[in-house]
Amino acid sequence: MAFSFEAQKPPASDEALGELTDTFGHILPESYLALLKYSNGGEWSLAVEPFDFVLFEVPIVIGNLRGTDFTEVFPDCLPIGGDGMTEYIALDFSIKPARVVAIDATEDDPETAIYPVSASIEEFISLIGTEPEES
Repeated sequence: MAFSFEAQKPPASDEALGELTDTFGHILPESYLALLKYSNGGEWSLAVEPFDFVLFEVPIVIGNLRGTDFTEVFPDCLPIGGDGMTEYIALDFSIKPARVVAIDATEDDPETAIYPVSASIEEFISLIGTEPEES
């Protein structure tokens, strides 16, 4: 998979990706794994809301799965990053194929905390490193 944005971190190891897959328990999209093999973390602009994307490094994703109540509150979501402020960016496996959603961490109601960002991880990746269109 070719990426249109510059890598900012060294790639994730196959061992780390295996641990992530084992920890989450879902088959992860190849494009997400390719993204982590390209840059295991980084921060880029995003053409859609929330307009910034901070890709979590694999140990941070695993830490969110093991050390927080994230999976209890959002059992079908994998937190892959954030906006650098109050929102998670996550893969939502409740829909097949998994879509990308934002989760407002300040919202009390889990049902209203989630909003769609893109229909697929591939579409989302195509938006990384791009600026929003001016209106």
